[in-house]
Amino acid sequence: MKKYLIIICAILLPILVKAPPTTYSYSSSELEIYWLKGSELSIANLKRYLTLTEIKHVDKVLAQFILETGWGKSYICRNYNNLFGFLNSKGYMKYNHWTESVESYKRFQTRKYRGGDYYQFLVNVGYAADTTYIDKLKQINSKYGRISN
Repeated sequence: MKKYLIIICAILLPILVKAPPTTYSYSSSELEIYWLKGSELSIANLKRYLTLTEIKHVDKVLAQFILETGWGKSYICRNYNNLFGFLNSKGYMKYNHWTESVESYKRFQTRKYRGGDYYQFLVNVGYAADTTYIDKLKQINSKYGRISN
């Protein structure tokens, strides 16, 4: 047994001694993202997370959240953490935390959005079956302006 321990130490010791220290400094943004991943859903937390994850057109996406979930009160929001009405073949997508829904939206945006008028983009990708969806988003943005609370 001692023989094997000595051999293992002889092999690993040079590797461990030469290995650089594994220290890493987290940026304030990374720390904030980490904190938000454990936080409760609120407009302020959602807006901050959208900004930190570099979602484009934050105010329009916030309006989508408000419209899709009734200010976070819908069943799919409260029970599935689904902020944007995303569907899959089984129905509404379920997320463990609301931040995962934002990350799903970020992937959607990254895959499909190429710039230009964001409302027209939503129409072009068929985001909603409701033909008045864009008008409703515009009304929300008009009524609440730059949503902050």
